[in-house]
Amino acid sequence: MGDIGRIVLAPVRGTGPDTRTFLTLLLLDKAGRRLLRLGSDLWQPADLTALAGSLGLRPEVLERPVTLKELGAAYPGAATWLQRHPQAGAALITAAVVVLAAAGVAAYHQS
Repeated sequence: MGDIGRIVLAPVRGTGPDTRTFLTLLLLDKAGRRLLRLGSDLWQPADLTALAGSLGLRPEVLERPVTLKELGAAYPGAATWLQRHPQAGAALITAAVVVLAAAGVAAYHQS
């Protein structure tokens, strides 16, 4: 646990169709890089709070719900690019599927 520099407990609000708010536990190293991020979508909020309190540092508790994009801006690396930009990620994945499907159709017609 000596590598932990900061502990953050933040209510993170979903974007798009899922606007539920989940408690997120974020562990950062002394350089501010993410060591671990756990959310109450998979873990019980009480367990996250208890874990945060048991690590030997006082957790920073964000009172206002934030989006993953805001969390990533406040704590770089806290969220992946896809988590911070879900619409752009969906567009990229859709474009890749369309390109692969078109290439498959073209290859099929050439044979």
